[in-house]
Amino acid sequence: MAVVTETTRTTTSTAERAVVPIPGRPRGLARLSQFIDYAFWLLYSLLFIRLLLVFVAASSQAGFVRFIRDITDPFFAPFRGIVANQTVEGGFTLAIPILIAMVVYGLLHLAINKLLRVIAYRRTAV
Repeated sequence: MAVVTETTRTTTSTAERAVVPIPGRPRGLARLSQFIDYAFWLLYSLLFIRLLLVFVAASSQAGFVRFIRDITDPFFAPFRGIVANQTVEGGFTLAIPILIAMVVYGLLHLAINKLLRVIAYRRTAV
C-alpha cells in the first residue's frame, strides 16, 4: 500500500522508494509544462472546431472555415487520408482522420508531460 504526502512528495511502498525533487528544476519545468498544456489545448480546440465544421458541412468559402483550415492544416496533414470520412444519417460527415489526430496529439501531450516529470524528479531507493 502506497502512502503519498503532498508536503514532502515522499512515497512509501513495499519497494521503499522516494520521489526527490532536483533543486531548481520542478518550478521551471512546471512553468514549461503549463505552456505546453496551453499549446496542446489550443490545438485540441482548433481541431475540434474543424471537426464540427466538417460535420455540419460548413461552406469552404466562408472566411472562418478557411481560417480554421489554414491554421490546422500543418497539424492535420500527416493524418489526411489515413481512413475515409464516414457519412452518417442526415448527410453529416464524421471526419475520422481528425479524431485520430486528436488522439495521437493527446498521447504526445501525455508523453511530453511525463518526460518533464521524469526530468524534474528522481526516484531514489531508501
